[in-house]
Amino acid sequence: MIQVMIGIQARSTSTRLPGKSSFDLGGKLMIEHVIERCQRAAGWLSKQSEGINCRVALLIPRGDVLEDLHGNFDTYTGSEPDVLSRYVNAAAETYPDYICRITGDCPLIPEFVISSIIRMAVRGGNDYTSNTIPQFRTAVDGHDCEVLSNRMLQWLDKNAHTSEHREHVTSRIMEDPPSFACIHPVIGYYDLSDIKLSVDTQADMDAARYQYDSVARKIAAARKAGFTVGRL
Repeated sequence: MIQVMIGIQARSTSTRLPGKSSFDLGGKLMIEHVIERCQRAAGWLSKQSEGINCRVALLIPRGDVLEDLHGNFDTYTGSEPDVLSRYVNAAAETYPDYICRITGDCPLIPEFVISSIIRMAVRGGNDYTSNTIPQFRTAVDGHDCEVLSNRMLQWLDKNAHTSEHREHVTSRIMEDPPSFACIHPVIGYYDLSDIKLSVDTQADMDAARYQYDSVARKIAAARKAGFTVGRL
């Protein structure tokens, strides 16, 4: 059984938009949307993909108010600036074969993006599978998903020495990847990389709320008309 940890990095001390993880989005906290979408991806993979077992973990700084969140997920605390260490320490407790990195500022990420990229990583035996590699990116900004093998995570921990590499977790990989690494860019059929749905500013939050509310209205209208709604 292949073990996968979907690790959501989040914090309440964003400099550009403080407390954004706890902002309201459709009656739930923004971070709750990220967690739920990861949980749905994990549940689908665990049920439908033979040999894959997923667990969801929230990785936050020590003392962050998000520690008060509870649900069907694990919570690990660690250094605020050294985000990489949060992943390394959580992996040391859970022993995953693969680690999926999701950021807490992507409340509209579709669960099929997460589950599809995890399946690509596991089936290909890849060390790094990502839709965020800049020169190959076609994914919406806000649909960011990276999957690392455990050996890649351990390599990063030993070779990411600068504060920038420790904060941005995977930036070291593209600068000088290890010779053993099997790197797998994920490229879509259309280039949607100029669309921004991640939340860094109040304007981004307003845009996310508009998108969420617009889809919710259409779902409600379809159900009122007697249709069974399907979600991609």
